[in-house]
Amino acid sequence: MNWTINLTFALVLSACGWLVSYYFLMVYRGKISHETRWMPPPIRIGGPACTDIVDSRFGRIFQQPNAYWGLWYYGLLIFVLLGGWFFSLQVNSILIVITGITLVFSLYLLYGLYSLKVACRPCITTHMINLFLFIIVLMQII
Repeated sequence: MNWTINLTFALVLSACGWLVSYYFLMVYRGKISHETRWMPPPIRIGGPACTDIVDSRFGRIFQQPNAYWGLWYYGLLIFVLLGGWFFSLQVNSILIVITGITLVFSLYLLYGLYSLKVACRPCITTHMINLFLFIIVLMQII
């Protein structure tokens, strides 16, 4: 598949991941309603159990909610993807490491959702985005 198509798809997925992370973090912090109109209903937070997972052992890294780190992760991905595109840099090895580590972490967090018996739609959405991003980068290398 053409790298330009893969790059475009990866940028769109990264932007979507950033938006879902922003939405989750702002709802958790009480800055916006979980029913905000710009987030599609199938991705919206379905109930308090979804934001309660932030206070579980699976919900934070270095005292910050995972969604906070998601903002940084997706921002970094956008930066690396655009940098590789504009400056014709070979960023595949950087991307495979970043997306691979994130995919492993996503699997751990999916285990957390399963063990807590919480079906958090924004969480599942970001984990699916992480899987697709890893596949796109892997396809580029193969």
